[in-house]
Amino acid sequence: MAKQSGSSLHVNVNPDVSPTHGTSDSLHYRAKRRCYIPTRLVLVVLLFLANVMTYGMRVNLSIALVAMVKENNTDVHQHYSYCKGLQNDTHRADEAGQFDWDIGIQSVILSSFYYGYLFTQIPGSCTSVYFSAKWTLGLSVFFSAILNFLTPLAANHGYIFLIGTRVLLGLVQGVYFPAVFHLLGLWLPPRERTSSYSFVAAGTCVGSTVFLFISGVLASSNIMQGWPSVFYFSGIAGIVWCLMWFPLAYNSPSSHPWISETEKEYIMESLKWNKRAKQRHKVPWSSLLLSIPVWSALICQVCSEFGFFLFLAETPTYFSNIHGFNLSQSGFLSGLPWILQPLMGVGVSLIAEYIIRAKLARVVVVRKGLSLTGMIIQCSLFIVTANSNCNTLVAITCFVTAITFGGLYSPGFYVNRLDIAPNSAGVLSGMVNVLTTLGGIAGPLLVALIVGDEGSVSEWKVVFWIISGLLFVGVVIFVFFGSGQQQSWDKELATSSFVADENTAALLAGNDAKDS
Repeated sequence: MAKQSGSSLHVNVNPDVSPTHGTSDSLHYRAKRRCYIPTRLVLVVLLFLANVMTYGMRVNLSIALVAMVKENNTDVHQHYSYCKGLQNDTHRADEAGQFDWDIGIQSVILSSFYYGYLFTQIPGSCTSVYFSAKWTLGLSVFFSAILNFLTPLAANHGYIFLIGTRVLLGLVQGVYFPAVFHLLGLWLPPRERTSSYSFVAAGTCVGSTVFLFISGVLASSNIMQGWPSVFYFSGIAGIVWCLMWFPLAYNSPSSHPWISETEKEYIMESLKWNKRAKQRHKVPWSSLLLSIPVWSALICQVCSEFGFFLFLAETPTYFSNIHGFNLSQSGFLSGLPWILQPLMGVGVSLIAEYIIRAKLARVVVVRKGLSLTGMIIQCSLFIVTANSNCNTLVAITCFVTAITFGGLYSPGFYVNRLDIAPNSAGVLSGMVNVLTTLGGIAGPLLVALIVGDEGSVSEWKVVFWIISGLLFVGVVIFVFFGSGQQQSWDKELATSSFVADENTAALLAGNDAKDS
């Protein structure tokens, strides 16, 4: 038997509870009932799977593109890499692509997703707040699946059509993460926030890992002519997820038809929502834009995700062109660190959540400490990777370990937006993604500018140093200016703005300050 205490990832089957009215803890215990699966657990699992689907449909092209493009040399049985030179490779006989696209065109194709992704972040935030986060998110995944089905057809008509399809995919997925964070802000009690968010966030890495690996296998196979099967598989997976999402997910605890009254009370009391409070509220734009804690968390995440997006797109190219890996090897190695990173993230999140609950350290100390530790380890290992030259074992070991320790950021600065503004988390996500999208556009173009068609160790060394420098700057800003307390303007959205009794509002605000 498991407990529904502490984390939303546990199911309680023990109904023997002794409630004490009037406290959040009593409501938590009263929410326990036999064989009851918490609705917030269902939502967290669905959001984890949604992240798997959306990231898989986003990154699959980075592997498929290697199989789609013709080799520069005339003998398709040979492959050139910087460290191994021109080598006979029986694996690559089936990997000779059909499209004659140079590195410049390939970079534009890889970055074109972000051209569309940039423009729907803020609209996505607004549709989640004013319309429906459930439908915004669900339709985003549905149309992403449809566009994956259409990708082979678009590519066969020319790279302009492929770029157009990727831009549309970006437009569709731009509304996705604002909806995710809006739902998390309305569903996750503070005591469950760290572990539940880290579990949901792990889906991005799991999706990248699973889809990169499967894409490598499919692209180098004869299934449906190889690389087209990558996109058909992704589209089918997205449709299957939609069949689970629409009947099971709801916008808020108050609108869920199957939630127990005790679980609903527990969530709403924990989040300081009055029972008569509206789940849709105006966006406090001026407060958001003038908040130093908001900008410190935003800048830190932008600097970190520049490297994240770049490595998602360019890892197969790096290990293929420098260390001579074939498609299957590149797909496996590209995916390996992204499966280890969420394991690190979820494990550390559980420890961090215990430290916060036991009041061994304040929330802000935990967030900043984990962020700083992750940055020091990552920057050090990226620099070693950059200077490993043609030592493939050192490069693989350091690169995989560096990405793995990125898991420390999930309970660090990534979840911080839910600390400082849980009621505005969707809008904050839109703001963050607008800037990180610029990095997603710039990353592949930067690689094309620095590395060129085949690339050398010295050229890739510059890329690793740039990523390390940006990461260092971002985390230092967060350490100096970040906060772990919910901002006063965000509290007003759930208390004094909606609670009829002013004394009750003041009491709730005071209790929340103590918990921080």
